[in-house]
Amino acid sequence: MIARLGEFRRFLAVGALSSAAGWLLLYVLVGVLGLHYLVGYVLTFLLVNALAFVLGSRFAFRGAGAGGGAALLRYYGLSAVSLAANTLLLKLLVDFLGLWYLFSAVVLTLLNAPLNFLLHRRLTFRVGRRESAAP
Repeated sequence: MIARLGEFRRFLAVGALSSAAGWLLLYVLVGVLGLHYLVGYVLTFLLVNALAFVLGSRFAFRGAGAGGGAALLRYYGLSAVSLAANTLLLKLLVDFLGLWYLFSAVVLTLLNAPLNFLLHRRLTFRVGRRESAAP
């Protein structure tokens, strides 16, 4: 349990760094360059998730899946499902509820953190499989 708490803290640190980079990039793409907020959101997702995968595999989960193309595919597969759901939710929050796009992106990120940790821990980096296979 203590090890899992440490992983979660490292995952949150990686997530905070990735999220801050993503929010800054989203602001630049939308607020400065004038892209539509959904286009900026998708572009930000693609770029920031590459950083998050590397940091997640090397730091948060301590080498699990590092260098593995299969882990990267699992990571982007899970993240693509998250992107689809969050893009729809972002549109709902912005276009129907009238919230600011950047505030909405922050809210969605915070709501998704625990689920993303569990899914990436178990499915992307297969941490639980390593633990059960250890002698």
